[in-house]
Formats: sequence, C-alpha cells, structure tokens
Amino acid sequence: MTNDKKQKDLHLQVEAREREVYGYQMNIDNYESLLNLLPKAWPNELFQYQGLTSEQIVNQVPDADMQLVADCIFRDKIAVTLKIEKLEQRKAILILNAIKAQLEQ
Repeated sequence: MTNDKKQKDLHLQVEAREREVYGYQMNIDNYESLLNLLPKAWPNELFQYQGLTSEQIVNQVPDADMQLVADCIFRDKIAVTLKIEKLEQRKAILILNAIKAQLEQ
C-alpha cells in the first residue's frame, strides 16, 4: 500500500468518524430535550409500577394513572439510552483522535 493511498483512506476514516460523532451528538441532544418533557421523578404512589411492560401497564394500572406511568417508564429508558449514547460517542471520539494522530505522522 502506498503512503498516498494510506493517507487517502485515513482522511476517509476521519470523515466517517466525524459523522459518527455528530450522529451521537444529535441523539444526545434529542434525548436530553426529550427528558425535559417527561416527568422528572416517579410519584411515590406510582413507584410500584416501575419497570412494567406496555401490556402490564394496560392490565394493572388504573386508567387515570396509565399515561403518567408510561411516561415515567419511558423516561427511565431514555435516561439509560442517553448514558449509552455518551459512552459510545466517547469511544468514537477516541478512535477519531487515533486516526488523526496517524495523519500527523
């Protein structure tokens, strides 16, 4: 492999990784915005429903509380997903930096 070919491939990899990091950031921003629209915490009287599936919510939760329970469960899932996105973005940034370091050699 020629040095020119390697440099070209590294530039393509940098471009792809930058898009990947950007994609993670878009997801992170969206999840953070979404969390601002959802309940901040479980109401004490509904905490017993934490972790139910959609079917279980329909069968076990009083109609008056169904939407709030669903929103709290969704918020819990989004909070976990947000943390995972941040971890994955960090890995992509590390790889991007390693590729850029090769370009500087």
